[in-house]
Amino acid sequence: MKAPVLLLTIVLYCAAKNSHHVDLSHHELQTVPTNISPTTESLDLSWNCLQSIPNDSFVNLNSLTSLDLSQNKLTRLEPSAFGGLLQLLFLNLGNNQLLLGYKSYPPTVFHPLEKLEILNMADNIYDQSPGFPDEIFSNLGSLKDLTIDGLWNCSFGPGVRNLSQLKNLSVNFWESGGSLRPETFAYFSDLPIESLVLLCQGLEAGTLRYFPFLTRLSLKTNGITKALSALAGLRHHNLTYLTISGCNPNTGSLRVPENLILTRNNTVHLADICVRHLDLSDNALIHIGKDVLFGFRYPECVESFRMNGNYLAIATDFFTVLVFLRFPRLDYLDISPGRGYTLGKTHFSVEQGMPKFRDGLAVQLTLPQSLRVLNASFLGGAIDGTSDLKFINAHHLQVLDLSYDNVDGCTFVMSGLENLKVLNISGFDCSFLSPKFFSHFTSLDVLVAQNCRLNTGLQQNLDAAIFKSQVNLRTLDLSSNNFVTLNLDIFKPLKSLENLILANNKLIHLPESIYGLVSLRFVDLSSNIISSLSGKEIKWLASDLPLQTGGVGRVSLSHNPFICTCNALNTMHWLLEGSAIVEELCSLTCTLQNGTVVKMCALQSQLKNMDVSCVSKFWLTFSIVGSCLITVVIVLGIFAYRYRWNIKYWVLTKFRRGPVYKELTNEQYKYDAFVAYNYTSYRWACVDLRKVLEIENDFSLCLHDRDFIPGGNIQQSIVDAMNNSRKIILVINKAFMKSEWCEFEVQMAGMRMVRDGREDAIIVIMMEKIPVTEMSKSLLSLWKDITFLVWPEDDPGDERIFWSRLLDGMAC
Repeated sequence: MKAPVLLLTIVLYCAAKNSHHVDLSHHELQTVPTNISPTTESLDLSWNCLQSIPNDSFVNLNSLTSLDLSQNKLTRLEPSAFGGLLQLLFLNLGNNQLLLGYKSYPPTVFHPLEKLEILNMADNIYDQSPGFPDEIFSNLGSLKDLTIDGLWNCSFGPGVRNLSQLKNLSVNFWESGGSLRPETFAYFSDLPIESLVLLCQGLEAGTLRYFPFLTRLSLKTNGITKALSALAGLRHHNLTYLTISGCNPNTGSLRVPENLILTRNNTVHLADICVRHLDLSDNALIHIGKDVLFGFRYPECVESFRMNGNYLAIATDFFTVLVFLRFPRLDYLDISPGRGYTLGKTHFSVEQGMPKFRDGLAVQLTLPQSLRVLNASFLGGAIDGTSDLKFINAHHLQVLDLSYDNVDGCTFVMSGLENLKVLNISGFDCSFLSPKFFSHFTSLDVLVAQNCRLNTGLQQNLDAAIFKSQVNLRTLDLSSNNFVTLNLDIFKPLKSLENLILANNKLIHLPESIYGLVSLRFVDLSSNIISSLSGKEIKWLASDLPLQTGGVGRVSLSHNPFICTCNALNTMHWLLEGSAIVEELCSLTCTLQNGTVVKMCALQSQLKNMDVSCVSKFWLTFSIVGSCLITVVIVLGIFAYRYRWNIKYWVLTKFRRGPVYKELTNEQYKYDAFVAYNYTSYRWACVDLRKVLEIENDFSLCLHDRDFIPGGNIQQSIVDAMNNSRKIILVINKAFMKSEWCEFEVQMAGMRMVRDGREDAIIVIMMEKIPVTEMSKSLLSLWKDITFLVWPEDDPGDERIFWSRLLDGMAC
């Protein structure tokens, strides 16, 4: 069986389990599968290689309500291609090779689709047919949304009158070229169309008069004047949305002055429309006459006005002469040229066109009283950074974007914005920063100050009090300010701060100024130069960070140059084992000792070997350096001291009182296990452990508090007990690690394991989590070779698994 066929079979099998939606897109299908579940409600066959749809291809899919055939190679639909689809509501035939004529669409092809509500036939091949195939719409009385291609020099015929429920119409005449004639949509005059999207090279005046119920209109033409002239048929009409965007798409239209400048003459029809949301964005306009907006007959209708993405020198043309005060209900205003259209100060000066209404030393700027959102970014010198700026009538303003307005120096004060919620001053040059610069923004929720040179401005002993008025601030973005460090008290007033973004700076360590943020939920430290985390930083991230308690805390550390060497073991352990809050662990990379850069998560399986390797390297280095600096006598002394436990073990074994040791069989051992523990684990070893192993499971234990002979030699007693026990159980905690006798027991256990060649003779129980860097070398050598058992102190529910594993170890 070929791979695609096998894959399709698997997909259909899985789909049968949940047959409400079947996705067969991107499967290189050349025919419609016949084994689709009859209960399927939604079928996606997009992005395949279908060339035609034969009769009755879906006849068994009586429950189908959605069918997507887009992005195929369809050239023809058979007359009964959709037979049986009586419940179909959505059909997508877009992006195929269907000619808009009866050759591709037989007259009866859509007859079964009486309940169809949404139909997309657009983005197919342009056809030279003499007329639209109107007859195909005869049974689509329920259709509400139609997207279709247009035919050049061709009008819709009377067949569209059957679309009695049509609400939304989108027609793309762009590829066919030419201009639309007034009679193109004549037969739509009685249809309840509310939304029209029209893409065309041009259209004549009066073309739109056949849409009496229109509330939403989007036009794109080759030249904005063509779109404006077509509005003649909508004079004194009420529109909720009017979008005339992207109408100067090529250099040809840009050479025509009338497409670059809006005047009272070419906007006369626009001025006579009552429109609530007006969008004139991305038209490459270079000038709008002041009389254009003064000529609006219904200024009280306008609620939002988008003029972004043009080449307009707004600040000198009309913004600062208060023309928008004519719009009493204006809620949203976007006059930003956009990043690609920044004019810069070389094109004009502030004094050239900005009237300055001074109140003392302040420049007054009056806004429409209803304005809530203002985007005035990239205006290129619209703000005079030498004088204070006072906003009038801005008590409703909540969002203000002044980013990249070429402001030199943050030494002025902006007032009148006490109710502002969102402020963006990115791109301001705040290398000179007044301590009162943010003082009037007392209600801010979000402050964005990217690329403001604050690393210099906050060095003037201002940073400890600069945000003292922002007690309600929840999000602060200080990205790209070249911070190397931050004042300890800079964030102290921000008791409500939840999101702190310090990305793309030069921070080597986590700034200690963030430790006191009690409401913090997200910290973005990406794209800094953090190579490792200190113990203090890990402690704060792992336990002290307030976001731990909320359960939704996140930290972004991506694109930092982490190193994965022995000096950064603690960082690696925390990132790979204990950091549930780090975003996208696999997006973190680190550099190995040999210079190789790898993904952090790829080191998960190698961490244990790296621990052992790092400890071994330490001792190797120590030995080499020591052998070069000390005398032969001292070397011999170190050798004797280093193996003192081994020597003691050998002496106690060879010269012990009583018979010489010989290996015993399982039946000859006196005890099943010798238990080595510190006095801090007395209760657990002599009560809990004894209960499970001795009382409940008949294993005999040697406990030194109970079984050692009083007055005897302790070292000799330990060796004897180990030699007479089948197993050795080491109960390890931090107190155990500090005890010399416990270290002796670990050494003796290691010697016993080496002597007998049996790793299963030793069972190690970790009562506490002890970092590998704090383990003694003797314990580390055991940890490398055997599997430790961990007492579940944080989750009592796992005790049953622990005892089961211990009993398995005792039984072998």
